[in-house]
Amino acid sequence: MPNGTTETTSQTLPASNDTGTIQTGETIAVTGSDVDGVVMNNLSQAVTSQTVLNDGGISTTGQNGQGILNQGGASPTITNNGTILTTSTGASAHGIFNNGGSDAVITNTSSITTTGTAVSSGRQSCAC
Repeated sequence: MPNGTTETTSQTLPASNDTGTIQTGETIAVTGSDVDGVVMNNLSQAVTSQTVLNDGGISTTGQNGQGILNQGGASPTITNNGTILTTSTGASAHGIFNNGGSDAVITNTSSITTTGTAVSSGRQSCAC
């Protein structure tokens, strides 16, 4: 993504050892039901060791939206130095959701905010 741009669709890391970086000045802003900002693993248990580094912004608006979602791949590394904002419009929302990925390393040095109903700013269902 070029600096200063906003991406309005989910970004998916499809393969092992992939790295997704949101740089300062870049934003991922998605809206809709079951729409996540960044999706790691995409339900393939064979995908491992993916990394997301957020130095920019990630926002989701809608039910069941996660800022960063790991779908169960082992050894994910997630670092948030930017801003993650998730807004629930009726069902769950999470800033960072590690859905069963073992050996997760999650670091936050900045802001994770969730608003609405059934929300959580931190990691959930984490087998870390």
